Amino acid sequence: MATLDALKHALRQIADTPLPALHQTLSDALYSSAFDLLLQGPGWTSYRDLIIQQLSKLLGPVFDSREHVSVLEIGPGSQSILGHLSDPMRRKITKYAAYEPNELFS
Repeated sequence: MATLDALKHALRQIADTPLPALHQTLSDALYSSAFDLLLQGPGWTSYRDLIIQQLSKLLGPVFDSREHVSVLEIGPGSQSILGHLSDPMRRKITKYAAYEPNELFS
Protein backbone atom coordinates (compact mmCIF):
# COMPACT_ATOMS: atom_id res chain seq x y z
CA MET A 1 0.00 0.00 0.00
CA ALA A 2 1.29 3.44 -0.87
CA THR A 3 2.28 5.74 1.91
CA LEU A 4 0.61 9.08 2.38
CA ASP A 5 3.80 10.87 1.31
CA ALA A 6 4.00 8.84 -1.90
CA LEU A 7 0.38 9.66 -2.66
CA LYS A 8 0.97 13.38 -2.03
CA HIS A 9 4.01 13.29 -4.31
CA ALA A 10 2.07 11.59 -7.11
CA LEU A 11 -0.81 14.06 -6.84
CA ARG A 12 1.57 17.03 -6.94
CA GLN A 13 3.18 15.67 -10.10
CA ILE A 14 -0.20 15.33 -11.77
CA ALA A 15 -1.26 18.81 -10.64
CA ASP A 16 1.96 20.35 -11.99
CA THR A 17 1.59 18.73 -15.42
CA PRO A 18 0.65 21.43 -17.94
CA LEU A 19 -2.60 20.86 -19.78
CA PRO A 20 -2.57 23.29 -22.71
CA ALA A 21 -5.90 22.09 -24.10
CA LEU A 22 -7.68 23.27 -20.96
CA HIS A 23 -6.30 26.78 -21.33
CA GLN A 24 -7.01 27.34 -25.01
CA THR A 25 -9.27 30.21 -25.92
CA LEU A 26 -12.23 29.13 -28.03
CA SER A 27 -12.61 30.71 -31.44
CA ASP A 28 -15.82 32.65 -32.06
CA ALA A 29 -17.09 29.89 -34.37
CA LEU A 30 -16.29 27.09 -31.90
CA TYR A 31 -17.90 29.01 -29.03
CA SER A 32 -21.01 29.55 -31.14
CA SER A 33 -21.24 25.86 -32.07
CA ALA A 34 -20.78 24.74 -28.47
CA PHE A 35 -23.41 27.18 -27.23
CA ASP A 36 -25.87 25.98 -29.89
CA LEU A 37 -25.32 22.38 -28.75
CA LEU A 38 -25.93 23.38 -25.14
CA LEU A 39 -29.29 24.91 -26.01
CA GLN A 40 -30.57 21.83 -27.88
CA GLY A 41 -32.01 18.59 -26.52
CA PRO A 42 -30.82 17.46 -23.09
CA GLY A 43 -28.44 20.43 -22.90
CA TRP A 44 -31.41 22.80 -22.83
CA THR A 45 -32.84 21.04 -19.78
CA SER A 46 -29.56 21.50 -17.91
CA TYR A 47 -29.32 25.12 -19.01
CA ARG A 48 -32.89 25.84 -17.93
CA ASP A 49 -32.76 23.94 -14.65
CA LEU A 50 -29.29 25.05 -13.57
CA ILE A 51 -28.18 28.29 -15.21
CA ILE A 52 -31.50 30.11 -15.50
CA GLN A 53 -32.71 28.92 -12.09
CA GLN A 54 -29.48 30.00 -10.38
CA LEU A 55 -29.49 33.38 -12.14
CA SER A 56 -33.09 33.99 -11.06
CA LYS A 57 -32.22 33.04 -7.50
CA LEU A 58 -29.17 35.34 -7.42
CA LEU A 59 -30.97 38.29 -9.00
CA GLY A 60 -34.17 37.90 -6.98
CA PRO A 61 -33.11 40.05 -4.00
CA VAL A 62 -31.83 42.80 -6.32
CA PHE A 63 -35.06 42.88 -8.32
CA ASP A 64 -37.19 42.70 -5.15
CA SER A 65 -35.44 45.71 -3.61
CA ARG A 66 -35.76 48.02 -6.63
CA GLU A 67 -38.54 49.42 -8.75
CA HIS A 68 -36.35 49.71 -11.87
CA VAL A 69 -33.23 47.76 -12.81
CA SER A 70 -30.49 48.58 -15.33
CA VAL A 71 -28.67 45.63 -16.85
CA LEU A 72 -25.35 45.26 -18.66
CA GLU A 73 -25.22 41.80 -20.21
CA ILE A 74 -21.78 40.62 -21.26
CA GLY A 75 -21.59 38.02 -24.00
CA PRO A 76 -25.30 37.33 -24.51
CA GLY A 77 -24.56 35.36 -27.66
CA SER A 78 -27.37 34.73 -30.10
CA GLN A 79 -30.01 34.89 -27.36
CA SER A 80 -30.18 36.90 -24.14
CA ILE A 81 -30.67 34.86 -20.99
CA LEU A 82 -32.83 37.69 -19.64
CA GLY A 83 -35.69 36.53 -21.85
CA HIS A 84 -35.95 33.44 -19.65
CA LEU A 85 -36.48 35.39 -16.42
CA SER A 86 -39.97 35.63 -14.96
CA ASP A 87 -42.35 38.29 -16.32
CA PRO A 88 -42.23 40.41 -13.14
CA MET A 89 -38.42 40.46 -13.27
CA ARG A 90 -38.33 41.35 -16.97
CA ARG A 91 -40.81 44.22 -16.45
CA LYS A 92 -38.44 45.84 -13.95
CA ILE A 93 -35.62 46.05 -16.51
CA THR A 94 -35.88 49.63 -17.78
CA LYS A 95 -32.37 50.04 -19.20
CA TYR A 96 -30.44 47.36 -21.05
CA ALA A 97 -27.03 47.33 -22.71
CA ALA A 98 -25.04 44.42 -24.07
CA TYR A 99 -21.36 43.94 -24.76
CA GLU A 100 -20.72 41.08 -27.17
CA PRO A 101 -17.05 40.23 -27.73
CA ASN A 102 -17.89 37.40 -30.16
CA GLU A 103 -17.87 38.88 -33.67
CA LEU A 104 -20.38 36.31 -34.92
CA PHE A 105 -23.04 37.66 -32.57
CA SER A 106 -22.23 41.38 -32.60
